[in-house]
Amino acid sequence: MTHMSVMTRSAIALALLAGACSKPTKLGVAECDAYLDKVAACAAKVGGATGQSLTKMRAMMADAWAQSAADSAHSATLPKTCDAALADAKKQVPQCDW
Repeated sequence: MTHMSVMTRSAIALALLAGACSKPTKLGVAECDAYLDKVAACAAKVGGATGQSLTKMRAMMADAWAQSAADSAHSATLPKTCDAALADAKKQVPQCDW
């Protein structure tokens, strides 16, 4: 087995594991759902380490926002929070089509 095939198998295994562990990507808050969709598209476009970092960040944000959406005291602030996160992402990764 070559080094390349081991790396390829590892990448496939990680992708399958990430897909199996991922939570739903729609939160029901339009601004947050738009952010999650745009970050996923950006991660796919840029690829590499930057794309992986964006994918991890997206997952963390989705989890945090899902918890906030479930709490009526915090859910009202989510649209502004997600809009601000998108504005930050535009500055941090300007090569994407936001």
